[in-house]
Amino acid sequence: SDKPLHYRGCSFHRIVPNFVVQGGDFTKHNGTGGESIYAGTEHGDMWGKFQDEKPFLGHTRKGLLSMANNGANANGSQFFITLRRTPHLDGKHVVFGHVTDGMEFVDAMVEKTVRDKAGKPTGETQVVIDNCGEVGADIAARSSINTSAATTFGTKPAGSSFSFGATTNTPAFSYTTTPAPASPAPTGFGIAGTTMKSAAFPPMSRAAPK
Repeated sequence: SDKPLHYRGCSFHRIVPNFVVQGGDFTKHNGTGGESIYAGTEHGDMWGKFQDEKPFLGHTRKGLLSMANNGANANGSQFFITLRRTPHLDGKHVVFGHVTDGMEFVDAMVEKTVRDKAGKPTGETQVVIDNCGEVGADIAARSSINTSAATTFGTKPAGSSFSFGATTNTPAFSYTTTPAPASPAPTGFGIAGTTMKSAAFPPMSRAAPK
């Protein structure tokens, strides 16, 4: 697609209340696209889809990040954030991180968007990743992934609107909605991941947890 391989400007194309919010399709923004850094390498197939990382972690609670796919060993650039415990996804999708700060902003995606029957935000209520980047080891070390219900979140870096955690190469996202809601607009959220180096940017035909 000749598009830059990052999530900046990528939309959350699917929002299903009490289930997941899904994004990562930065080429088509509808769940049928995405692009990989692994295409043509030993780590991916011709489209760059890469294998599941094991052992699988459970989808045990709200706020976990997991890879969307269209089958076993078919991970791409799309991901989702759980809105509740979803054990039926265990063993089918790779959990690689969690929201470390600002889950209320994820909740705002659900509360403030207008969606069609498929969960796609419509009109001027689309949710777009405003910025992204890598987290340094010093900040990442402040938190680690924990799939139990009693997760302890990391410490927010001074002067930052995010909390980060887990490992290096963990992306940090902020998002904006248009138009801005009447109440103070969410400013962003941080995530922690354990396998994001290999799960960073890769492709997808229809990929949706069910």
